[in-house]
Amino acid sequence: YIDSTGLGALVALNRELKEKKGKMVVTAVPPSLLKVFEITKLTDILTIKDTDDDGFAYLD
Repeated sequence: YIDSTGLGALVALNRELKEKKGKMVVTAVPPSLLKVFEITKLTDILTIKDTDDDGFAYLD
């Protein structure tokens, strides 16, 4: 579960990191939360990887 405050925090952090040439990745997202990300179109904004290993590989 995540509420609108949590979603907003993810978006704000992602934006701040991009402005500073950083990267953020969200990993191991449960299906119910992934559905929320899809409905809110956050899948277009956030980088989402299936596993932590995939996330670390993305950050390298």
